[in-house]
Amino acid sequence: MNAGKLDQRIELLTLEQQETRYQWRLQTRLWAWAEQKEGRNIFSQQGKAAPRVEFVLRRRKLTLRQALRWRGQHCFLTDIRPEGSQHLRVGAALTPVVQCFYLKKAQLPDENNVLRQQRQQQMEFPACLAEKYTGYQADLPDTRANASLILATPKAILLETGRSVELLGKLWRVTACHTLADFQNEYQIQREFNP
Repeated sequence: MNAGKLDQRIELLTLEQQETRYQWRLQTRLWAWAEQKEGRNIFSQQGKAAPRVEFVLRRRKLTLRQALRWRGQHCFLTDIRPEGSQHLRVGAALTPVVQCFYLKKAQLPDENNVLRQQRQQQMEFPACLAEKYTGYQADLPDTRANASLILATPKAILLETGRSVELLGKLWRVTACHTLADFQNEYQIQREFNP
């Protein structure tokens, strides 16, 4: 590929941990060729596919444990392959990324110094969201809706079934853990609400 075609500025991100907080940090800025594709990228085995984008960049050390940011959008890396002798072709999913708070229950004193079970933050981490089927059940006189999402996280993030995660201002319960993939974990989270 002609070096003049690498005309898009992208950012290479690496996961960084500071005590109990994980976040994507800028490692470097690169020049790349970029194109959003017509098809979808199946970045999550448990959720719906996301828009696909492909990059061509100069060959460098790059793994699926990293991420890219292009035009302000988070790019979840799904495949990396050689493109000639000097470049890499990188496939990615354009996914929304949110900061999540993993909560644990703890006995903490309230304002009257009485021990009560409360939720306490254990870890903060980034996750890419994928949609999952949303159920709806009408049981008269009470109607309940069920919302489910998939959190695709870096491999370092380990959650447990039954625990609580707070994101987008709402409390969700981890209902299933999928941790066998080499470069990511996926967690199904769910919440019930009155529509």
